[in-house]
Order: sequence, then structure tokens, then C-alpha cells
Amino acid sequence: MPRRTLMLCCLLPALALPSLAQASDSSLVAALSPYKSTLTVDLILLAEVRTVPAKASIPAEAARLRKVQADMTTVERAARGQTPSTTTGRTAQSQALTALGYAYTSAGDGLAAMAAALAGKAAAAKTDLANEQAVFAKSIPPFELSGKALGLF
Repeated sequence: MPRRTLMLCCLLPALALPSLAQASDSSLVAALSPYKSTLTVDLILLAEVRTVPAKASIPAEAARLRKVQADMTTVERAARGQTPSTTTGRTAQSQALTALGYAYTSAGDGLAAMAAALAGKAAAAKTDLANEQAVFAKSIPPFELSGKALGLF
């Protein structure tokens, strides 16, 4: 009888490991799913920042960009808090973190453009906006790859 018990104790964890791997990747999906619409709105906002707005609307635009940065930080914490156990999950997590970093930097460049415009430095604002769009463009492929790998869209 003890021999059967020992074999059973060794066999049960081996059978449970595949489900644990799925559960871990599923927890990453569950952690990121609530932010799907927020990220979509934020990415649209970043894509729309192409020119410096009128001085009167710069504070409102800067507030939106700060909110984008705060959202990216929140999602990054949620993604970092998970430990995917499959290669696909780890790759998707890495891609998501890379994309979030690019989006955060893009919002920072947008904020720099707004600050330059308020200071009357049009050339610096134009350069910062070009940087914002270039960094934003870098964020799209990792967002797409991680979203497809995790089945978020």
C-alpha cells in the first residue's frame, strides 16, 4: 500500500503541471483584459498628437498625456505582477512590457512638446512631436504581437 501511495504522490503533480502552466498564462490574460479599452483609447490619443495645439488647449492636452502615462504605468505593474510559465506567455509579457515602455516614452515626448510650445520654442516642439510619433510607431508591433499571442484580440 505505501508503494501505491508513493506512486500516486509522484504522479499527481506531474498531471497537474500542464494545467498550472495554462492557469499562469490565463492569469496574465485576466490581469491585462480589464485594460484593453483603456489602452485602445490611450493609443488613439497618442496617434492623434501630430501638431501642437493652440496655447489655450495645451494644459488639457498635457493632462491627457499625463493620464496616458499613468495608465501605462498601471498596466505595466499588472503585467509585471504575473509569472507566465509557457514560452508563449513569457514572450507575450515581454512584448507587452516593451510596447508599454514605448507608449510611456511617446507620451513623455508629447509632454515635452507641449512644454516647449508653452515656452515659445516652436522648433523644439516640432522636434519633440516628431520623436513622439517615431516612438509611438515602435510601440504598435509589440502591442499587436502580445495581444495576438494572449488572445486579447
